Amino acid sequence: MEKKRRKIVRMKVVQEMAGKSKPTIYADVKNGTFPAPIRLGPRAIGFYEDEIEAWQQSRPREWADPVIDG
Repeated sequence: MEKKRRKIVRMKVVQEMAGKSKPTIYADVKNGTFPAPIRLGPRAIGFYEDEIEAWQQSRPREWADPVIDG
């Protein structure tokens, strides 16, 4: 059975996926509320795309209740 390779995405893509700035992502990683990056080289990091997608799915949807005229 073939192992599925996990896709790695770079910070720019993660910022777009999460709708967060780089400093906010790093703060959330430090607080344990965002997936941790992986080291790709001495000056490069990436994130597993499936972990970012799982984080997105775990976010609560918060919409104001619509006003219904009756």
